[in-house]
Amino acid sequence: MENNYISFRSILFMITTIIIFLFRDGLGYSVPLFLILTVILISLLFLNVKELVYFYLFLIPLSVGNILYFVNAVFGLIFIVKFYKEINVKNTFIVGTILILWEALHLIPSVFLGFDENIVKLFGFSICLIVTIVIITSEKLHLNFIPLIFSWSLGLASLCGILFLKYANQYGLSNLTSSIRRFGYMSSQFDTSSTSLLINPNTLGKLVFLTVFCLLTVLVFEKKFRFLISFLIFYFIIFGIFTGSRSFLLISIILLIIYTIEMVIKIRKNIKVLLTMIITSLIIIFFVTNNMQDTLEMFSARIESDNITGSRDKIYKEYTDTLINSPNIIYGVGMQEYVTKYNAINNNIVSSSHNVFIEVIAIWGLLGMIIVCSLFITLYKSMKIKRNLIYKSFLPFLPLFGLFLSAQFGQFFISYYDTFPTLILTFINIKYADSKLREEKDL
Repeated sequence: MENNYISFRSILFMITTIIIFLFRDGLGYSVPLFLILTVILISLLFLNVKELVYFYLFLIPLSVGNILYFVNAVFGLIFIVKFYKEINVKNTFIVGTILILWEALHLIPSVFLGFDENIVKLFGFSICLIVTIVIITSEKLHLNFIPLIFSWSLGLASLCGILFLKYANQYGLSNLTSSIRRFGYMSSQFDTSSTSLLINPNTLGKLVFLTVFCLLTVLVFEKKFRFLISFLIFYFIIFGIFTGSRSFLLISIILLIIYTIEMVIKIRKNIKVLLTMIITSLIIIFFVTNNMQDTLEMFSARIESDNITGSRDKIYKEYTDTLINSPNIIYGVGMQEYVTKYNAINNNIVSSSHNVFIEVIAIWGLLGMIIVCSLFITLYKSMKIKRNLIYKSFLPFLPLFGLFLSAQFGQFFISYYDTFPTLILTFINIKYADSKLREEKDL
């Protein structure tokens, strides 16, 4: 029987890490970066392979900038060293390698053209992609989704709590919602030179709805965690609303409507989960309407804005117009400095594409799009999910669907240090639901 709990030594390392971030970011004490990196390195070295993955996913929400790069690179190398004997070269691994080689082919021409290309960045992308593929597709890793999602949730909850404390120390609790426009951004009043906890509100909103729907998947199969999961869902949704993210609101509503329809259709099977969701929703509504009026007004103003896309429609047009009239539409320009490369062609392009399809075509061309589509197809097939899983329940697929929707408004491959871990989370969520349904059938 699988142990559904996080190991004692993992908890010890997690608590130590939280305390360090709490003192540094929440309370404003000077904590050397070297100490943080040393604690993370020691933790990763002393954990077994499963614990390594859980601890890595715990760290991701808490890590930004140099710490995030360090976590991904060191975890990737240690994971490969500890697990290399069990790595099998299958279709997904081969397609991933082709994508890495395709990116590498763009490196040399870009260097000759004077762009600031870096082989270290190529190495980082390669490590992250290979490790993501191995974790999702491995038949020998046998990850338990319960400690995995709770480790991730602890990291995300710590991020929200520490940021909240930082804001509270600055503005006071009574003025918090009126002083903060969007939770996640740091005011210019803050000294951010020594902080690692900075997060785009849209990114935080994405992490919230991914986590909430993964937790709902667990709730369906693990009734003993009902109260813990209900509290976590309440906690995370409050912070999701606090971000003022329109994409968070839109995608959350879409996912909720899909799951509500499923619950109503299968009311007998889902009655307890439905009641739990109704009670949690009523508590959230009561709390928000009584304590977050300023946030609701800000949300309303953003939704009623004339430019609800956040100028993304103009960005899409500039990229598509440029690609249509350029041979880059076939083979792209590579990941590194791609905005600068397109700015040299069209000086109206000054930001990333904010859409995964445009992003892939811009950096790797239509040939790259074929490779990327092949990667995701083989990635899903490698998990050997029962074909009727989606007919049994849409819920396990909603986090992945939500990730896909969010990628239509933001970056994906360019932000692989952040996004590949969410890919692990959503795919393992599907594997977990499939395994639980198989167990029920065996019973």
